[in-house]
Amino acid sequence: MITPDDIRSAWTVLETNDVVLGPAQDGGYWLIGLQEPRPALFQSIDWSTDKVLKQTLRRAHGRNLKVELLRELRDVDTESDWLDFLDLNRRLL
Repeated sequence: MITPDDIRSAWTVLETNDVVLGPAQDGGYWLIGLQEPRPALFQSIDWSTDKVLKQTLRRAHGRNLKVELLRELRDVDTESDWLDFLDLNRRLL
């Protein structure tokens, strides 16, 4: 579950990096942070596949951008993911 500390960490990472990504368990990411807009990083990505993070990292490194990864979490891409998220929150509260 994303916490306020995760968001604070992302802001801290961006002080010394061009890109911060929060890797998701499915091969994508749950957070994207950039020092400045970089639309080319996200063009022609195989969205909704397990290749998303790897392709984004490859593009960032190919542009000599400094990248740091946060901790891996589960993201919410589908209705099933959303229902699982709600169920987990109910159990934690």
